[in-house]
Amino acid sequence: MQELVRGTDRRMWFLHDPIEDNPNYTWADYKQNYLKTVAASLLHPGVSHYEVAPWPRRVFKGTYPSDEGTHKERIPPDYATTLLHVMHTLGNMDQDRIEMDGESPRIGALIADSAMFQRMKPEPEAPNAGKYDGTDPKGFQEDGDTELLDFSPFYGLALPLLKHGIPVRPVQLDNVRRYPHYLAPYRVLLLSYEYMKPEHSDIHYALAQWVQDGGALIYVGDDSDPYHNIRAWWNDDQRRESTNTTYTSPREHLFEQLGLKVEQEGIHHVGKGAVHWLPVHPAACTSSKVSADQLRQTVKETWERLQDSNFRWEAKHYFKIKRGPYIIASVLEESISEEPLIIPGPLVDLFDPYLLVRQEVRLAPGEQALLYDITAGRPQQDKVSLISASSRIEDLTITNTGFQCVAKGPTNMQATARFYCPFEPISVCSIYQHQTVPVEWKWDSKSKTVLLNYEHGSKNKVEIQVRWDRENAEAKA
Repeated sequence: MQELVRGTDRRMWFLHDPIEDNPNYTWADYKQNYLKTVAASLLHPGVSHYEVAPWPRRVFKGTYPSDEGTHKERIPPDYATTLLHVMHTLGNMDQDRIEMDGESPRIGALIADSAMFQRMKPEPEAPNAGKYDGTDPKGFQEDGDTELLDFSPFYGLALPLLKHGIPVRPVQLDNVRRYPHYLAPYRVLLLSYEYMKPEHSDIHYALAQWVQDGGALIYVGDDSDPYHNIRAWWNDDQRRESTNTTYTSPREHLFEQLGLKVEQEGIHHVGKGAVHWLPVHPAACTSSKVSADQLRQTVKETWERLQDSNFRWEAKHYFKIKRGPYIIASVLEESISEEPLIIPGPLVDLFDPYLLVRQEVRLAPGEQALLYDITAGRPQQDKVSLISASSRIEDLTITNTGFQCVAKGPTNMQATARFYCPFEPISVCSIYQHQTVPVEWKWDSKSKTVLLNYEHGSKNKVEIQVRWDRENAEAKA
């Protein structure tokens, strides 16, 4: 979806829905998948806008099965607080400084609209030929047509690299004709016509020019896909009459534009770039470790052939990115290591409803984190500043004796907020409908931050006042 808007004036938004359309899952299941979704989307630096809750009422008012399956229950209070923290944090992701952990080799796996067209029965005489519309899953299973939903060839190009921590992005093949210099950001592209087909022949002219200019194209395929035999531009009668040339697969036409012979396997220099043909079906890279290793080695060798490449192949078992003071990390399962990823602090855990300050965070395989780097985010001159809140914080006012603000959020919901605070508070209270109520707070002297625990009022907002004894604090310092 990102690639469909690249090159246009449109903006891409990622959807984070804490609840699935299927209402039969537990809160624990929803939470696990929601946090994974958030972390995954934040690893894409080109997107910084998010739809945080398309149906808030079904999240905060709906009931779903308990873990025991004995009854339905509303959202657990701690998880509701976490959700609000994440939703407010997502509004801060348009950061000027974004750093990926490790070098980015700018690798893409090509995909085309025709990948969807191939997901149908190949026999035209079949009475139910056509795309599966999702209306008869039982019959679909009984007919043995589940392979029509199998996207293994694309996964075979992407997952062997991703599982070793090598960033690879889907690249829209059809956009080559739509937007000038569309392929320019990439140095290595993986292509296969075993699960999709090029709609127009001039796509190959653009690919060939990109290779001539210094790109590295890796073609993975064995020409076994029966859709090579459909009536199309590479084998139609019109081409035969006008050029006396047809091709048994679109790969042959591509190789011709690259100046290669049809049977030329292995790696070859083409202009300033390189072409490498790996004659295996890409789906094999999903089911065979040998094939997956072969694909990784092919990409590594091809990259190293580029004349101006300083990239060092460094496999890792995680992805990590810094967006301003925010750190997003995800540790991979089925990767090269079972060791935890250690991120040094001090850090605030934004997936924790109580915003704990941690001196280090350890993530095991299968775990994700959204963290706030206290050192990187610290304001100049240790001023009062918000780190995170499960409320919308407005009208922050700082005085010599403390600070105050207005917190807005869902009615009667438990909320937390952590602020940079230069002095240890002596009192914290909330004011709601002219009533003053003490607020629970906890001071962290090492990070000079204060955690506030409070509740939104029935009018969705509450005023919070924090007081300190500045003279006494400065005297102690």
